[in-house]
Order: sequence, then C-alpha cells, then structure tokens
Amino acid sequence: MPLADPIDERDRMWERNHKKIAECIRDSLYHQKVMPTVSYIVLHTNLHRNTVRKHLKEFGTTPGFKEQTAKYKVVIGELMNKLGTMGLSGNISAIRLYMELMGMIKTSHIVNQNFVNTQTNYVQINGIELTEEKIKALTKEQLLQIESILNPNINVQRAHLTPTAEAATAIAPSR
Repeated sequence: MPLADPIDERDRMWERNHKKIAECIRDSLYHQKVMPTVSYIVLHTNLHRNTVRKHLKEFGTTPGFKEQTAKYKVVIGELMNKLGTMGLSGNISAIRLYMELMGMIKTSHIVNQNFVNTQTNYVQINGIELTEEKIKALTKEQLLQIESILNPNINVQRAHLTPTAEAATAIAPSR
C-alpha cells in the first residue's frame, strides 16, 4: 500500500481547519451579530489556539486560498451577467453595483483582487503627497504652522489667548 503524500495530507488538514473556522465565524456573525474572538473560535472548533491564529494570519497567502479564489473567478462572468440582467429588470441596487464594479461610478471603495478596500485619500501640492500618515507624524508645532497657513484667523485668535514673550514683557510692570 503506497504511503500518503504529506503535502496532500497537509492540504486536506488545512481545508478541514478552514471549513471549521469559516463555519464558526459565519455562525457567530449570523447568531451573535459579532466577529468572534480567537478564544471563541478555539472553543467552538476544538482547534488549538496557535492553529487558529496561524490560519487567520496566513489565510490570504496559502495555496488553498489562492485555489479557492480561483474557483470564484471562474464564475465572475456569469455573476456579472446575472447582475446586469437584474439591473435591466429594474433592480436599482443591481444597476448601481454593476456600474460601480464596471468603473462607471466612482465610490469611496475600490475593488482590489478579491476584496473591497477603503480608498486612500491624500492631498498633493506641487508633487508632494500629504497623507494621513504624514500628518500624524508631524509635531504639534508643525501642525500649528500648517493650521496658521490654512486659516490666518487662527493666529489672531491664538494671539489673544497666548501672549508672546515680547507682549508679556511689554505688559509686565516696571520695577
């Protein structure tokens, strides 16, 4: 009797674990209306905590995931045809979704491979991108300087609230 291929056995184990974890997450979302914690998944799947953590962490990079998403890609054409048919029948939601997916309507979300991600926004001035990350990295003084440039009235308001060193010495009584 030939020995089982260890790679095939690993794939089968990954698929079994994936099915247990996915069912647990689905059931929790359906019944409790919340994303389950790792502890909840461990308790309800009888999998080891490290197995659950590793599976969740590495899920998107495994060959099993890539194979699974490839199966969905096969039916995208049919799904788009169905969505288009629903739209032509008067379903406004189907029309909007179809147009978003086809890039005819710009939304705050972009479709990236298999997932919908929030769009990253930034301001660009003379080729310099000002992103949220760059703003968070600024010091308080730098933020105040940008605020004063963007809204000159802020300087006037702050001048009334915080006297400068020269103003403080001018106001101080002479001895």
